[in-house]
Amino acid sequence: MFFKRYKTLKFDPFDLDYEEFPKNELLLSDYIVKLLKAEDSADLNRDHNPLKSILVENTSFLEALKELKKENKSNIFVLKESGKKFLDVFSTQLLKKELYIIIGNQAEDFINSEAFLNLNFPELSLGTKSYLASQVIRLIKLNINLFL
Repeated sequence: MFFKRYKTLKFDPFDLDYEEFPKNELLLSDYIVKLLKAEDSADLNRDHNPLKSILVENTSFLEALKELKKENKSNIFVLKESGKKFLDVFSTQLLKKELYIIIGNQAEDFINSEAFLNLNFPELSLGTKSYLASQVIRLIKLNINLFL
């Protein structure tokens, strides 16, 4: 799907309403598409927004990452098969800041782009096997839970 401008969705887990949260991935993805098509967050009726924690910004993903890096309030990693072992790099110290783990797609065109590589984010690996996105998220959660 192509949009006139790039957008970034920001999720705030502290505002998440579990009662209104979509009950499956299809409903969630439908709502995210509506968010992306909206001109801005104000275009959506916040009272009917099951994902009240999501804000839409008219900025690219790369610009959002640059801003996060500049603020220096978070730990940002990129997940790549060639990265360092997750458990060798990860620690409870890393959880004291906001944590972002960037997951690429099969083509890895974005995470291998010159603009992204210039940000020099540390690379983590869950092994040399390729996983589906849902599996990657589950494996990350399991690994992080070892430090909680």
